[in-house]
Amino acid sequence: MRLSDDALHLLAAEYVVGTLRGRARRRFESMARADRRVESVLRHWEAELTPLASALDLAAAPELALRAYLAEAWARMYLGEVRKAIAVLDSAREIAEKPSFTDVDRAQVLYHLGCCRIKLNSFATAQALYTQALELVERSPVPADRLRSHILEWRSRCYRQARDYQAAKEDVERALELAEGLNDRHTMAHVYFQYSLIAERTGNWVQARSYAEKAKSIYEEVRDEANVGKLLNEMGALNHQLGRSEEAIGYLKQSFKVLLDLGDDTNAARVINSLARVHLATGSIELAESQAREALAMLGDRVDHLDEIGNAQLVLGGSLLEQGRYDEAAEYFAAAEATFDKQSAVSQRAAAWMAQGDLAGRQSIEDASKGAPMPASAAESAKSTSAADSAETPAASGGSGTGAGPTPMIAPAQTGPPAPTVIGPIAPPATGPGVPAPTPGPAQAQIGPTVAPPLNTGGNLPAQTAGPLSTFGTDGRAPQPAEDADGSAAATNDDDNGGVSTLRVLQILAGIALVGSVFYVYVRPRLFERK
Repeated sequence: MRLSDDALHLLAAEYVVGTLRGRARRRFESMARADRRVESVLRHWEAELTPLASALDLAAAPELALRAYLAEAWARMYLGEVRKAIAVLDSAREIAEKPSFTDVDRAQVLYHLGCCRIKLNSFATAQALYTQALELVERSPVPADRLRSHILEWRSRCYRQARDYQAAKEDVERALELAEGLNDRHTMAHVYFQYSLIAERTGNWVQARSYAEKAKSIYEEVRDEANVGKLLNEMGALNHQLGRSEEAIGYLKQSFKVLLDLGDDTNAARVINSLARVHLATGSIELAESQAREALAMLGDRVDHLDEIGNAQLVLGGSLLEQGRYDEAAEYFAAAEATFDKQSAVSQRAAAWMAQGDLAGRQSIEDASKGAPMPASAAESAKSTSAADSAETPAASGGSGTGAGPTPMIAPAQTGPPAPTVIGPIAPPATGPGVPAPTPGPAQAQIGPTVAPPLNTGGNLPAQTAGPLSTFGTDGRAPQPAEDADGSAAATNDDDNGGVSTLRVLQILAGIALVGSVFYVYVRPRLFERK
């Protein structure tokens, strides 16, 4: 439905002033996010009415000033002007602290501040603001179940980001109960959306899809097309996790069409990046590269979408890695690490380090296969090791050495068919009375299953059980080096030469990140509780 100019200007003015409330207000917010025309009219009325709000006699109309500030901050937040929204909310907070206002009014300001902090990826600060707002609401005699439901729904995002899934689930359960009591269908859809994301993070793909379908049905009922487009993106990702890549691509294309028709370029960029991940996993490498580049161009430098920018950089780096363009891949992996560092997202930075480790491993394998010379540090280490060995072991040509160790035996040349390759460790021979001494012979192949390495997971993606969205890093066992003419395998990594490889350094960093995330999730909250 396309509004006439008069109706649109009237709604925009009411929104800025604060008289447009309830479901109508939420629908207008969705329209402003999705339609450039509505966004333009809203900006016009903000420019016209904001000076009036600041010039209001607060003693005469403080309630109207507070509502105007809250409306302006919410609009600026969704338009990407998060810092300006926080500045407006600081003014609103000064008004709400006056004795004439209730705890519910103060909770409203804290709730809006928490939402802005989430947009800036300050999840710990947002969680504290939501908790404080919830305490104000619960001690107030004024009923505010709708506000409580909204606070709980948004706070669950903070717990989910911190991987405290039990706390996140408890919040959405309480939010859903409150929304059902009010028969607030729109809030119920938001809560089901969060239910779906929590189930996805915990690996319950079927349950996540069920909740997503419920949320989508309600969004269609209330005609919230912007959130329908977001749900289609989520359902595409879920179907890919379930190994249904063709269905996933269908959902993602449908989501892209809906969001593009609405003019929501930012969320359309997120869909393009989802398509890039699916195409990377299914082997369409060049298509994945072009889509990841398009997503990055559309996202630009939006500070409220740093998570998606970092993920797009990882996907682009992975597609370049699969094409053997290692220098470019290293550039984008480093860019992803820097992006995630702005978020203080330990798990996502660990994903960037693992990607860099995959790149280092791939390069070392290729260099070894080409017979490339060792790095200078590794060559010097090997040289010093060789000199130490010659000082301790007598020369094989009959010369005398200074060491006291026995001269190693040189095995005669083996005749007959070559020995089969040994895949794992060989059991030691049995010893004891009555057991004959073993006779030399060709090595026997070990029989048994080879343990597959775990799948590599992305920064904010759960452990993948089927159809991973990232293909680099899925094979943890590198190919074995070819044997030399004398039957010994050539050393191909820095560890064998006494040095420390880049891959090992990145593995150590990933381990440190894991320990840090455990401390942040489990230990840090308990310390704050004691305080």
